[in-house]
Amino acid sequence: MQVNLATVNYILFRLQSFFHAFSAICCDPGILESISAGANAAAQEDLYRVQLRQTCIALKEKGPKRFDLWKKWLDFIGEAEEVRLSQLLAWGMEENKDSIKTVAPCFLETWWKEVIVKYEVLEFIKNQTTAGSWNDDLKEELASDLQNVFMTRVENILWDFVKSNANPVGLFIGSDKQGGAHQEESNPATNWPNDYVGTIQLTGKSRRASNIWNRECGFSSGHSLGYKMTRMQVNKNSVEFQLSSNPNTATTVKTCDTDVLFPMGKFSLLTPSVHELERANPSGSKSYALINPSTFWRFACSNQLSKPMNLPCDSKALALNAIAMGNSPPIEVIMRRTFNDHRDVNQYWSEKGLSKTVKKVKNSRSRVVPSYAAVPISSDEVEDMESAEDTTTAATAPFKMPKEPASKKKGEKKTLL
Repeated sequence: MQVNLATVNYILFRLQSFFHAFSAICCDPGILESISAGANAAAQEDLYRVQLRQTCIALKEKGPKRFDLWKKWLDFIGEAEEVRLSQLLAWGMEENKDSIKTVAPCFLETWWKEVIVKYEVLEFIKNQTTAGSWNDDLKEELASDLQNVFMTRVENILWDFVKSNANPVGLFIGSDKQGGAHQEESNPATNWPNDYVGTIQLTGKSRRASNIWNRECGFSSGHSLGYKMTRMQVNKNSVEFQLSSNPNTATTVKTCDTDVLFPMGKFSLLTPSVHELERANPSGSKSYALINPSTFWRFACSNQLSKPMNLPCDSKALALNAIAMGNSPPIEVIMRRTFNDHRDVNQYWSEKGLSKTVKKVKNSRSRVVPSYAAVPISSDEVEDMESAEDTTTAATAPFKMPKEPASKKKGEKKTLL
């Protein structure tokens, strides 16, 4: 099925709304403070699950038909039959916890065990409250770190969905009357327009690909062109998607109740981007990008120079507006499809920030950094690990020969093996 980027992002918007609807329970320090009032760990877990269930009930009451429709549709297009939203969000969607029989890991259960319990967030809140230091600044810092970890984990699911259901196979080449462009003409030039049939170029060089990558920065020949996840703020309680690239058959979708669906006020978009490490003027520090590279989906390599476009239409606007994307100038590219998967690294560093905030020093063997992520060799960066030998620090530290060979017993020759 042929869809444009705006349509893909609209589907992703609806998919992540099911997860973000529970983000207040997972990330709001005020709600977590009330959960920490439980007498013990079991009581705190019960309070957490009650809050999740109440949130799901309120969400269904806000729009029962919309909730069921999107849930069934997303379950339908998912390839794995055992992976359903009711499985991924079982702790929130099931009325009775004893009836839950999950095949796929529950996102909300994993969040509780791998974030709240592992990093002792509730204990941290109780200790700060007892010490009288539970102020607004600390609450804001904790909420920011929790939200970053939450969105990173949701983006991991979005990437799985994109790779399974929205994998681009090539460049679509259609007629001038493609997609109903003949409609609403006073004297149409054709009676049987080529609306649904076209040609797809799978590999090789293309001289007429739409240049949707020069909105953030310019690039040269050989630079990697692809897509990344970008976080966007919800404005005025509504997000607008232009799903059709044809002005004559424009389809505009305006979402509603985004304050309920996205309590954090943010969501993730798949946006066109040049590889971060290949930019002449990167948005952030290149040294930071080396240890925390963004997950990047490369589609092609540029085969010509392109200067940044001096227009107000940025990459986020292209991700929401199919008409704006259709007006992009052509560029010559060579298709090279690869997926640079750095999700483990991104999740590690997001949880690293949370670990520092709650000052968890003892026995905090976090996720081991994958081998392709360099770790600074400093006590500050590994202070919450049992030993630097458990990370890639030991593997990346330079080896130095001792100035003097080890002492030998009398009568033995000193040899260097």
